[in-house]
Amino acid sequence: MVYLYRHYVELSLKHIIFLGQNILGQPVHLQEGHVLVELWRHARPIIEGISAAGHWQNDSGELSAVESLIGEVNINDPDGERFQYALTRKKKGNQPALPNLTHLDIRNLFDVMQRLACFLDGCIDGMPEIDLPE
Repeated sequence: MVYLYRHYVELSLKHIIFLGQNILGQPVHLQEGHVLVELWRHARPIIEGISAAGHWQNDSGELSAVESLIGEVNINDPDGERFQYALTRKKKGNQPALPNLTHLDIRNLFDVMQRLACFLDGCIDGMPEIDLPE
């Protein structure tokens, strides 16, 4: 379940970056990595740029809160594989994937991810209609 939440965040950030680059007239660079904080470093300025252009209002406190949540997920799963597999891959030593994680509050995870999803979905849904390249 945690893996699916994380994957959703990753895909949403990539979607925001792709749509935002088009809206802002930037060259489109498809993001290939899985590191959430790196994706956020690309997505946040796009969100701020679209906001500055008057398409929607943004709260820097809200963006900082989102950044903090993304950072927390990234600490526990920096490469998108820790919650997917019980052990790291052979080239990483076949070690436990989450050796320091002793418990997980599923209810809190659900609540936090729902709020994060509302923000990310709002960004995607709130982007103006654009003509996407074919």
